[in-house]
Amino acid sequence: MEYQGTVKFFDPDKAYGFISGGPKGDVFIHRNNLAPGWEELVEGQDVVFKVRAAAKGDEAYDVVVTRESSLPPRPRKFRDNGGRNGSARGRREPERWQTFERGTPVDGEVISVDRDGRFLFVRSNPGGQEVYVHSSLFSRLGLRCGDRVSVTVEEGPRGLRATSLSAV
Repeated sequence: MEYQGTVKFFDPDKAYGFISGGPKGDVFIHRNNLAPGWEELVEGQDVVFKVRAAAKGDEAYDVVVTRESSLPPRPRKFRDNGGRNGSARGRREPERWQTFERGTPVDGEVISVDRDGRFLFVRSNPGGQEVYVHSSLFSRLGLRCGDRVSVTVEEGPRGLRATSLSAV
């Protein structure tokens, strides 16, 4: 059965989103389930789609855009260097971080701290990229949101991660 809906959210970096109008409400959509010729969706687009059961609930497939959105596409955080249909499966390299030499400290601000103290995220300055920091690098520093830090960054399997951190 075919359904009509509207794209509620689609993250081009993570290659997934949600469509309203499914038989049970919002439906998950992954880039791999878009109809041929489509690589991403934009919030507000009207679509037609089919629904099938998946491991974590219903998912949309054969998704075709029937009306474009007046909203611009979400900006991509990473430039893709491979992967199927521009997916994030290939090695991703951050656009702004390529100007920094490996091992060079970069200033940033703590933007979130896990309530159990296992990790935190730092937003770089300049560039605004989010960097994952494991507790082994900050557990004795008592950092909180808004604190200024210096991080050394590398590309990890899930994005940017700190290899060292110090309070500024």
